[in-house]
Parts: sequence; structure tokens; C-alpha cells
Amino acid sequence: MKLFDETENKYYELISYYVCRRESFTDSDVKRRMMEINANEMDVSVYDAIFSKEEGLGSIFTYDETSFQYVLEDVFPIRLNRIEREALFAVAEFAYSEGFINKKTIDRISKVANDGTGWSLDDIKIRNQDVRVKSGNLVKKISIIIEAIRTSRVLCYDNVKKGKYNYTGSKAWPVKLEYSFVNDSFRVCAYVPKEERFIKISLDTLENITIGEPFERDIEEEYSDFMKENTKKIILEVDPVQHIIERCFRLFSFYDRQAVYDTSKEKYRLELKYYRFDESEVIRDIMSLGSGAVVLEPRGIQMKIYNRIVAAYNNYKM
Repeated sequence: MKLFDETENKYYELISYYVCRRESFTDSDVKRRMMEINANEMDVSVYDAIFSKEEGLGSIFTYDETSFQYVLEDVFPIRLNRIEREALFAVAEFAYSEGFINKKTIDRISKVANDGTGWSLDDIKIRNQDVRVKSGNLVKKISIIIEAIRTSRVLCYDNVKKGKYNYTGSKAWPVKLEYSFVNDSFRVCAYVPKEERFIKISLDTLENITIGEPFERDIEEEYSDFMKENTKKIILEVDPVQHIIERCFRLFSFYDRQAVYDTSKEKYRLELKYYRFDESEVIRDIMSLGSGAVVLEPRGIQMKIYNRIVAAYNNYKM
């Protein structure tokens, strides 16, 4: 077992925490944390090796009869684990980073995240992602919307999609921004006072965005209540086939979900929560998994998928 290898030691995060904390901690504290990690059981051999109370046997920490103390006087450099490094790379190379982080900070992040391997997110080929034309001045649009949300001000805009609709001079109270990895698209969630309802608008169709007068209602609380009322749940049974599992979890990565492996059936049971107005997209994604995913609940979604399959069969049968 390698002490500072996150892929081979489940106590890696615990050790990193105490080293970075650089403060004393009690015997009961470390035992409690180890039991939380180890399914409520004490790993005595690991405990004795890392947190030895015997004089002269302490490696990173020593025990002074009341608490453990950090041994090294100088700062101990804790390297980034692989997930943290990849996350930093994602932040630094994300197409929209400069809309949220200044260039100097991005350069620092790139320097910290670079471990000399020379790989880049550009080397990763993303498949099964819808190709869409990005809207112009996207970063500027995001900045204006964030400022409107931060200051609780009205968002004024034109919502235009050629050949489908053209709404000019529209106004809404913005609540939050959403980003869909699958569609590589931003949406703004907002309340439209004129229609007395919440909507989601793609930034790709927004034009002439400006900030208007302030509004005083607690729109975030209203939006939270609205989301609760419009939240639905689907339970899927998914085959444990590698490419199906990977695709399934990627498709639903931005939804609130919980997965459990059923050993008796040798299937994954995925509980997925989504918003009512995303239902068409959720159904489409489920159908894209083919026979690898089966809807267990609710009955209404089962029937919608069944009807689509029957309609497709009738359209293409000879």
C-alpha cells in the first residue's frame, strides 16, 4: 500500500487533511474518521502504522499523551491527486473560463495543474454530443446575466430563433444559469411576470441583452418551491455493460441521481430526478440507450416510450 497514492490508499484524503491542517488532533477524532471511511470498522494495522503512540515510532505524527502533533517543521507539499489535477485542467481550458476567471488566475491554475505529462482536454474526443453553433458574444451574455442575478435586476432581451419565433422587448427576472455538457449549451432560468411562470431560455437564442430596473420579490425562494412542485422521478434498470453504464451516467450527469447495484439481478438500479419541462429530453436519452435500460417506474413514462417505439415501428415497417 502506498501512503500517498490516492488510487491505492483509501486513507489518502484523511492523511492529507491532517497534514495540511497542521494542528493537533485527538486519538478519538482520528479513530472516528477512520471508522467513517471503513464502514464503521477499525483498521488497527493501518492505525498503528500511521498514528503510532510509541515513542520514536511516529513518522508523520507523534503522540504527546493527549493528542497527535505534526512532526515536520517545514511545509509538506501535498500533490494534487489525479481527479483534482484533471478538474484544474478542465477549469483552465474550459471555453468559457475567461467569462468567470481573469487571465492571470487561469495561467496560475494551468501552471499548478501541469504535471509534465503534456496532455490536454483537446486530446479527449467527446462522442455522442450534439453539435450546435455557439451564439456570438457568449461570454458577454453570461456576464450581463450574472450581474442581473447578483443585483436582483430585470433582464431585458430579444428571444429569436429564425424560422420558429421572434420575441422582442421581453423582460424576465433571472434566477440562475445552467450548463448542459451533453448539448454544450447555457440556459438561463427566469420568472416572467407577464405570464406568471418560470421558464428556461437558451443563451444561443438571446439577443440585445440589457439590465433593467431592480425587483424586490424573493424570486429564489419562489423558484425553489416551483422546482419542488415540478420535480419528477424515474427509476431505471441498466445492464452492467461497460459502454452502456458509461454512456448512461454521462447522459444523466447533470441530474440529481442515485445508483445502486442489485447483485441478485446483476443490474444497476438508477433513480433519477428531473424537472417536468425536461421530460422530453430525458425520454429521448433513455431511448438512446436501447435495450440496455428499462424503465421500472413510473407507468406514465413506460407508456410514452412504448408509444414512441410502436410509432417508429409503424413508420419504418415494410
